Amino acid sequence: YGELKLARELEDVLAADSTLNVIESMAEGTDGTIYIGTSLGGKVIALKDGKRTEVADFGAEASVLSMTAAADGTIYLGVGGAE
Repeated sequence: YGELKLARELEDVLAADSTLNVIESMAEGTDGTIYIGTSLGGKVIALKDGKRTEVADFGAEASVLSMTAAADGTIYLGVGGAE
């Protein structure tokens, strides 16, 4: 029916934030930072060492539809809905 695998401990770091409607995209930076792009809020949130930082806000009508991390540490975003 399935496999049981041990994994990292899970910690919910976004549940208490009602401004994050939908997580649309994610990428892991070269330094281990997790970047999260939201839909209908157009935010990019960085998670590192249990700390959360908003690194971009494209406006309420924008969505961060895609994201990828380059080997040099650059994070590339695909944003839609913004003017």
